[in-house]
This record gives sequence, C-alpha cells and structure tokens, in this order.
Amino acid sequence: MKVAFGDSKVATADGATPVVEAAGVRFKWRRQDAFELNIPAFKIDPRERVLMIGPSGSGKSTFLSLLCGIAVPDAGEIRIMGTSLTSIPGSQRDRFRADHLGIIFQMFNLVPYLSCLENVLLPLGFAPKRNERAGGKAGAPAEAKRLLDRLGLDPAVFADKPASRMSVGQQQRVAAARALIGRPDLIIADEPTSSLDRDTQLAFVGLLQEEVAAAGSALLMVSHDVSLSPMFDRVVPLKDITRPVAEAA
Repeated sequence: MKVAFGDSKVATADGATPVVEAAGVRFKWRRQDAFELNIPAFKIDPRERVLMIGPSGSGKSTFLSLLCGIAVPDAGEIRIMGTSLTSIPGSQRDRFRADHLGIIFQMFNLVPYLSCLENVLLPLGFAPKRNERAGGKAGAPAEAKRLLDRLGLDPAVFADKPASRMSVGQQQRVAAARALIGRPDLIIADEPTSSLDRDTQLAFVGLLQEEVAAAGSALLMVSHDVSLSPMFDRVVPLKDITRPVAEAA
C-alpha cells in the first residue's frame, strides 16, 4: 500500500492508523557539529513489536527523543497515532506524550524518595486518559500492584519501599510497570536490559512483551544486543533506515 504522509490520516494495509510514522526526518545536535541524524522513512504498526539495533553513539537515543517529542526535528514530520508532533507546541507535546507513550528510560529515572507504588502511579497525574484506562483514582493503585506482581515484585513487600533502597533489577521492573500502566499506545524502551545478566534479561523481555500484548500496545525497544532479535516481530538496524547527510541534500 502506498501512503501519502501528508494526509491527515494515514493507514496500514488493514485500515488502522500507524502508531508511528516518520518521514524526511533530519536532526542535528547544535553542540555536536559532526552528528546529524537523517531518517527518510520509518513506521510502526499497531501492536507491532520492533527491536532497533545499533552500536553506542549511533543515534538510537536521539531518535527516541524525536519520537517522544522531547526533541523536534530540523526537517520532516513525525506522527504518533495520526497526530503530528512536529506541528503542535511543546506543552501539547508533553500532554500527548503523557497520554499515549510509556517510556522505560535507560537509567530508569525513578524518583528516589518516592515508594515503588508512587513511582508507578506518577505518570497518571499528568495523563488523564491513561489514568482513566488504569481505573481512575479508585482503581489505579490495584492495577499498579498487579503490574508489579506480574513483573516479579510482590506488592506486599515492595509497594511501600523507596526506590533508593531497591536493586538495579528491581528498579528496572518498577520502571517497566510505570511505562505500562494505563495501556499507552506505544511503549518505548531505551536499552532497558543493558545492566542485566543473560537469564534475567530474557525473562524481563518476555514478561514485558506479554504485558505489552495484553495492553494492546506497540513496542519499540532499542539495544545493541542482536541476540534478542527472535523475540520481536521485526528487527530494524538503525543504519538501514538512516542515510548519509550528503545523500539527503
């Protein structure tokens, strides 16, 4: 199917709006004169599980920042669920990101003095739609505890434990539960398993994928570990979707 990216609605072959579509995206960090990201086209379909592979320094985290609306491309367009992030102001991007994206940061970004449960519930305070899907004020705590339990953290033991007193592996699971709560349309995971041993890594990715599937979300995970490839619907080496800047000129 040929898609005209400038249309107000773009659709996949089955008529569904893509979760992610990027076209003609170029971005350059002003403090890094030699680095420029150029991605002619990229798409993620609903419920699709995509692994993006690339070495450190290849631009994976930069691309995620663009998809999240944290950074804005110098050229091109990025749509999430049919909404153009490149045509709305920063405050709207923040609200849109909170409602539609769940993010597992590489360093987890938990609030150290908040409890495990408070960290999981934190994004719902900025995301009315996710809060409603999580069960609202009455039901969200139970959903947060269910996710923690599903990810291997007994709520009776960990719910009230401060994040600062948890191991790296435990913090990782809290970060995953925080991203999953409220069934966002897209889960973005930035090298979430880099500090784990092989067995723990595989178990975590398996649990994450099961919860993503149950929520009906799409998943984009970036990693340098190609051995995770069989666990995903599609593997995208970053070098395969980027082009040298000279070619784009």
